Amino acid sequence: MPTRETEVRDLKVILTRDEKLEYGEKMAKECNILKRAENEKAETSAEINGRIKGHKAEIDKVAEVLAQGYEYRPVKCERVLDYDRGVLRVIRLDTGEIVQERELTERERQMSLHIAPPPTMGATPGATLDDGVPAVPDINPETEF
Repeated sequence: MPTRETEVRDLKVILTRDEKLEYGEKMAKECNILKRAENEKAETSAEINGRIKGHKAEIDKVAEVLAQGYEYRPVKCERVLDYDRGVLRVIRLDTGEIVQERELTERERQMSLHIAPPPTMGATPGATLDDGVPAVPDINPETEF
């Protein structure tokens, strides 16, 4: 007499109309989730790529400074107009090195006059000397000479 046992196997089963609708809804949901994940990845990748690019640029800059052994920085300097020799010198204040020396231009050759105001000897405006002359001249800057 034959013995019978049941077992489970994965076999082809034709989908019903309702099952197709269910799979269709699941597919649409998964497509939306995937699209959001891809957009998030693109945004994150763009941000990370920007940071990577910035670090690479800084590395290139530092490598070049190291290779050259110098870099340009703001350094306080003094301009010296030497009227006796007719030259202008620019001197670094940190090292004393002359960084530029050239002939004075015609304009630079014209020495400016530093005229100090006349001494008042303690007089107050409007006061007069013994001979009636004002001790402090009344100078109006708008007066033309």
